[in-house]
Amino acid sequence: MKIVGNELADQLADNEAKDPHQPYGMAASPTRSGIRTVGRRLLEHTRDTWWKDKSSRLSAWYTQWQLPYDTRRTPAALWLPRRILAKVLMIRSTHGDFEWYHRKFNHEDTSKCLCGRPKTPEHLVFCKRATTHFKKWPLRPIVPLAQDRKA
Repeated sequence: MKIVGNELADQLADNEAKDPHQPYGMAASPTRSGIRTVGRRLLEHTRDTWWKDKSSRLSAWYTQWQLPYDTRRTPAALWLPRRILAKVLMIRSTHGDFEWYHRKFNHEDTSKCLCGRPKTPEHLVFCKRATTHFKKWPLRPIVPLAQDRKA
């Protein structure tokens, strides 16, 4: 039992499989989804190329953190309270109220921590005042950090 419509469809499919043709008419025009897909791929390629170029010139201080470059999700650090986030960014970038800055510009009152020690990026983590609040640290290590250990 042969169905006329199916036989014709099979014959057309066989012919196209043997000698494929480019689509024409409406089938040749791009769709919204297709344009979005191409655009997304171009954006990802451009972003990856840009990051490869920039990451090769990052300082050793920054690269020691081995932070991933991912723009698709919000980093966990951005959910920290603003005061703590400011300190995290100061440590990562080494731009902040640190002793070396005051020495460099010959400021008379070099900034010291309230505990009396000079402010350095590492001191924000090792300071006695910070370690007393260790239980409140977000994403803290299992044991408190010590001055002689690598962070």
